[in-house]
Amino acid sequence: MFYNDYLQQMNAFSKTVKGQNKIDYTRYNNFAGITTKFFNEIDQVERTMDAAELKKLQDQFRADSDAAFADSYMLTRARKWFRGYPGDFETLEAIYKGAPQSNDGIGLYMDTYFMKRHLARGVRDRKDFLRDYLVNELSQREKGQKILNIACGSCRELYDMASTLNEQQAQITCTDSDADALTYSEDILFRRDLQQLPKFVKHNAIKFISAEKTMDMFGKQDIIYSAGLFDYLNDEILIRIFGSLYNLLEEGGVFIAPFKDKRFYNKADYHWLANWSAFYQRVPQDVSDLFAKAGLPVPEIIETSNPAIKTFVIRKK
Repeated sequence: MFYNDYLQQMNAFSKTVKGQNKIDYTRYNNFAGITTKFFNEIDQVERTMDAAELKKLQDQFRADSDAAFADSYMLTRARKWFRGYPGDFETLEAIYKGAPQSNDGIGLYMDTYFMKRHLARGVRDRKDFLRDYLVNELSQREKGQKILNIACGSCRELYDMASTLNEQQAQITCTDSDADALTYSEDILFRRDLQQLPKFVKHNAIKFISAEKTMDMFGKQDIIYSAGLFDYLNDEILIRIFGSLYNLLEEGGVFIAPFKDKRFYNKADYHWLANWSAFYQRVPQDVSDLFAKAGLPVPEIIETSNPAIKTFVIRKK
């Protein structure tokens, strides 16, 4: 198999760092270089295969490499889907920490590699951007604004802005299809002494396609956002959800939608090393076209210091 040489090099590397609990960056650069070379080989292989063949080969690679990378907390979570889906709130909480979760050996090196990738850094920047944007937005509005947070996960951006939420008396509704994510979020926000805890609603985001049912269930909102949901939805569903959520906005309301930009991360990290290929590969123009097809205003596109994730913002006038 074409990846056998890569696995042999990884197994040899594992022996050289076994038991080490501190990163040697000369060795780390060697580790990353081996993986970069492997990705170049992947690029050539992908050009010769159809989607079904490629999926089968990726599954086989992960099965054959599980033993080599079993000590990596981050890679194991991104492969095994312990909560039944990729990118669950526990995985994202670990990414937010920005530090390796494995203590030694190749697990430590793979976790460090995982945390340093463009998209992992982009996920951390996205959280901080949402926090700062929401703080600024609320500071310019009357108190008591209604906020809808869709597919809320751990609500870490809200956790980081507790004082603003108290000062502005924000009325927040958080939805997620994972009941444990809602329980976790409620617990950490409770410990932040929020004067008014969000309302937590177990709700499948796909149901937002129905504008009438969405209005009946949630009512008008001033701010609507989701940190990471929209990348996982196909074009047809997104167009319908965009229209439904825009209908939900009060006049002067704002809709905030981050999207990944495929030009600024290597998908092999997620399609080969991890089993995390459920998010769609898009560029900003693709997303702008979806807003247009939904009949929405042209979005403002905001880029942070990390271009791997862009944020699209529209306001209802």
